[in-house]
Amino acid sequence: MNVTVAHTPDADDAFMFYGLASGKINTEGFEFEHIVNDIHSLNLDALNSKWDISAISFAIYPLIYKRYQLLPCGASVGDGYGPVVVAKAGSTFENLASRKIGIPGITTSAYLVLLHYLKADEPQNAVEMEFTEIPSRVLAGSIDAGLLIHEAQITYREMNLELVVDLGDWWKKEFGIPLPLGGNVIRRTLPEEIKRKLALLLRKSIEFSLSNPTEAMAYAMEYSRGINANKIQSFVSLYVNENSLNLKPEVVRALKILFSKSNVAFGKKLQEIEIDPVQID
Repeated sequence: MNVTVAHTPDADDAFMFYGLASGKINTEGFEFEHIVNDIHSLNLDALNSKWDISAISFAIYPLIYKRYQLLPCGASVGDGYGPVVVAKAGSTFENLASRKIGIPGITTSAYLVLLHYLKADEPQNAVEMEFTEIPSRVLAGSIDAGLLIHEAQITYREMNLELVVDLGDWWKKEFGIPLPLGGNVIRRTLPEEIKRKLALLLRKSIEFSLSNPTEAMAYAMEYSRGINANKIQSFVSLYVNENSLNLKPEVVRALKILFSKSNVAFGKKLQEIEIDPVQID
């Protein structure tokens, strides 16, 4: 059976999918076509039901849950850390909500968390742009602050930017649970046994990488965007861990909190959804 699998060109995704992409694990007769694209593009693809399995920002799940089901493995969860809001060194904001903030897309979980932090009941003064452009736009002064995801969360100081707020740290203090940011989904229309087998293969891929970190990290470095190996390893270890092997009850609770701002982010009335990951245990 041919299966399309879409994931990001980011080191943590590359690390998790290494076992499947390299053929190091037995794919049990499944043939995988790997599609690699940035998370905002994958979110839009998911809205159009484009791939069989896809990485997504958890933020968009309320928009696609009728067509896609959550996979219990492959999640990126920040436990006391996460996306950060930064500004030029020396900046002070009495009211961040009134400032022009560069964001990596309204479909991202980072933006949804920002709305929680701002306690916003309507969309804020956000400007969508490529996530790679945000630091330079902050430094140039075309935006007041930037919402950073991916490796920039740990490299922003090298760009002469300073922290306004670590949203993952704020979330943990506010709600007492980790912050779920991204995960994987699978077409609901696939047979239940096929979904279960594919979910198990993804878990095996992650387990293989965690058991063989040197070779998996070498593969992940192909997606390092010029960042040195030590920082890439630090970034991967933040988001590929035991939370990536299964959706724990506290993560499911956190998703329900996260989704409570979906109506604000997407400007439409969304019903409360059931969170029903594919069962593999």
